[in-house]
Amino acid sequence: MSCSPAVRKPVLRICLMLLSLMLLQITSVANAASNQASEEDVECVDRYKQKAFQHPLLKNHKIQEMPSEIPNVIEMQKKSSWQTLEARVSTVQCPVGKVPIRRHEAIVDDRIYPKTGGNMTFTPKHEYAEAYTNAGHKLYGTKATINVWDPMVEDRENEASISQIWLTSGDFETNDLNTIEVGWQVCPGLYNDSKPRLFVYWTGDGYKTSGGYNLQKPGFIQTSNNIVLGGAISPISSFGGTQYEITILVWK
Repeated sequence: MSCSPAVRKPVLRICLMLLSLMLLQITSVANAASNQASEEDVECVDRYKQKAFQHPLLKNHKIQEMPSEIPNVIEMQKKSSWQTLEARVSTVQCPVGKVPIRRHEAIVDDRIYPKTGGNMTFTPKHEYAEAYTNAGHKLYGTKATINVWDPMVEDRENEASISQIWLTSGDFETNDLNTIEVGWQVCPGLYNDSKPRLFVYWTGDGYKTSGGYNLQKPGFIQTSNNIVLGGAISPISSFGGTQYEITILVWK
């Protein structure tokens, strides 16, 4: 599939107004190495100078801190027969009030974004394996544990491999599709390598004029002063061997 977001009918209908993304850092087993951002070209930026605050609706926005309590979570878990360990996302310790931003985030390559306007076109071949729900009641978010791999991407310019949570409301066919997408992706066209990397993507109008990856476009606000969006994830799972995973929570 291409690095451009997929276009299809929504699989999870959920209304989200203000949300916080948290990468759940589970205490690692001794041999689950921590992946620091020494290899990343990262700078610490005042969190109120993120591109998100260029958005007209966010110019006077006050950053919401971690909620004092979170409603009960309905757990649906099946224990794997394989030993699993927590993988680590690149981190860097920025001062309080600042957030780490990859310098590459300032470079936007139009090849990996949908075209804007009425003549928008998309790569036709998207292949999926999915589990989904059509929510019949009010939901506030979701959580998923995702296995981490580094699959080969044949066309380094135009293809990607993605494992993600995909939350939507509205519908692409009625031009009111909103999505929040979080997970890992191998996308050489975006990151110039074949490492699995943490990503966030959003759109507010069916990928037409709004949305983007990580912190490249105005809209998503980062609050963590150490998690690197777009940062590499390691270690990687091996076939028949140790399995590594990340746990992600998206919450209103």
